Amino acid sequence: MKPLSSLELENITLYQNNSIVLNDINLTIEPGKIYAIIGEHGSGKSSLCDSIGGRKKFTSGTVTYNNKSYTASSYREIQRLPIAVVSQTYQLLDNFCVAHNLLMPDMLDSTFFFRKTRLMEKARMHLGQYGISLSPASILKNLSQSDKQIIYIIRALIRNPEIILLDASFELLTAPATEHIQKILMQQCRQGKSVIFFTSRIEYLNFFANRVLILKKGKIIWNSRVKDVDRINLIKMCYTEITKDDKRLTSDQEIYELFKFNEAIIHNLPISIIVIDGSYKIRLYNQSAKLFFNLSETINTNQNYSIQDVLGDENQEVWNQIKELIKNETITEIYNSKVSRQGETYTLNIKCFPVNDSSTTIGHMLLIQDISRQEKLREQVILSEKLASVGLLAAGVAHEINNPLEIVYNIISYLKYNIKQHDLLNLLDELEDEISLIKQIISNLISFSDTQKIISEKFDMNKLIERLITLIKINANKRNIQINLEQNDNAYLIANKNEIKQVLLNLFRNSMDAMPTGGVINVSTVSENTSEGSVLTVSIKDTGSGIDEAIIKNIFLPFYSTKKQGKNLGLGLSVSYGIIEKYGGKIEVNNLQDGGCEFKLCFYL
Repeated sequence: MKPLSSLELENITLYQNNSIVLNDINLTIEPGKIYAIIGEHGSGKSSLCDSIGGRKKFTSGTVTYNNKSYTASSYREIQRLPIAVVSQTYQLLDNFCVAHNLLMPDMLDSTFFFRKTRLMEKARMHLGQYGISLSPASILKNLSQSDKQIIYIIRALIRNPEIILLDASFELLTAPATEHIQKILMQQCRQGKSVIFFTSRIEYLNFFANRVLILKKGKIIWNSRVKDVDRINLIKMCYTEITKDDKRLTSDQEIYELFKFNEAIIHNLPISIIVIDGSYKIRLYNQSAKLFFNLSETINTNQNYSIQDVLGDENQEVWNQIKELIKNETITEIYNSKVSRQGETYTLNIKCFPVNDSSTTIGHMLLIQDISRQEKLREQVILSEKLASVGLLAAGVAHEINNPLEIVYNIISYLKYNIKQHDLLNLLDELEDEISLIKQIISNLISFSDTQKIISEKFDMNKLIERLITLIKINANKRNIQINLEQNDNAYLIANKNEIKQVLLNLFRNSMDAMPTGGVINVSTVSENTSEGSVLTVSIKDTGSGIDEAIIKNIFLPFYSTKKQGKNLGLGLSVSYGIIEKYGGKIEVNNLQDGGCEFKLCFYL
């Protein structure tokens, strides 16, 4: 059998109404191959189909077939080439039977048209050849849209074309009919014929085409073997990539503007969006995901760059949770998942959506929302409510105890000056020490619950910290503790200096107690402008053992202590929290990645 020829398109261009419809199309159609040309509505698919089949006169360029070239002026000669065009709108006669519609183009004499028996036999033969069970005598208007489309396609095939063009021909077919027609076309290709189908729906690839081309605004922007590109990237190129030529207006300008708008929304959403395929490889991501996970500008799809790689080994538990989400074929979500990134811990809500191509799941879309800040605010609100409740209780208890306590203290003082026995005096001294301890607790409770304003002044935070370090340095040296200070120039604050001093001394004491065998305390002050305004931050980091994550949320509650029982009654941090909050600031505590913990004071200026 003589080998069939290739069809070559060279620089095919088409203008209509002063607008470019086809833009410099270069394409080689080889025999025995199936080509899928995919594009949005208005991308130029029908115009390209009609230009190849000679139904539309292109403006410039050359069509070459069987070593003969055809220009725009000889487009009628292209119509005589062995090319069958199944156009977007089928050209059939509804009031005629299947046999008439099937054979009408190939009837050689008018008498054959009226010989019903021969007509039916020939039509039945062709229908049986392609495995079509329709009756040749059926009137076309009584058939479904899918059956009519089948007749239109079979009518083109029985003319024995070497090149078959199908423009949106699968859209009207049912799923079984589509599968059957695809088998017929694959058989045509095994005979050396070429098939080109134009569509806006990529699900029709279905391991059917050999090559896929993407047509956008009349220009081929992608030409590749089907097995070399996955469907998620096809979706991206077909429906999200927009050319930069905004000056030229077309009849579909509004559609393109909508695509741009949708792409911009997805790209700039404050929620991370990551699309993965069935192998967990990342195929798409937006700007938020890129910034949060520090993703590269593009991901090489030939590499095994998966969502597990992005999360890292330290987040294995989260990765296991995501795998469980992916197993479900419905929308699923996990809440308050803790993820470690570059030494920081974030709280995330992760929602998983299956990405379906027709009835097949081809990947999943992950919506990842960072709720760390909201979670911290929620914890602060809960803590503030707890402290407010405890404050009311503490105020009442403190004032009720304070009065009889003063009487007891005065009685002890009186007894000390009027009793001469040495043993009794020792007992009174011990009793006085215990009463003094109770007075200190009561004083702290009153300070904790006191809402009265205290006179504030403007002072230099750096000088205050320097003075405090000088006071505690001797004790720190004895404990083999080194204290370092890193200062920022503009560290002024308006507050009551004695209260801030009380907070800092309490934090220094806690850091030193956390390092019984010695260590380092690093203190820093930073003044900066943020989205929340000017902020003065004081950071106190130690190299101690840190705080158990299970109790770190409760350390600002009254009487809650991480130290040995009897050594500390747990009011220092509660009082410190109340002082900082009174000035509109906040106090945070976090364990450090290399050990120890950090207390951070933030004052909003």
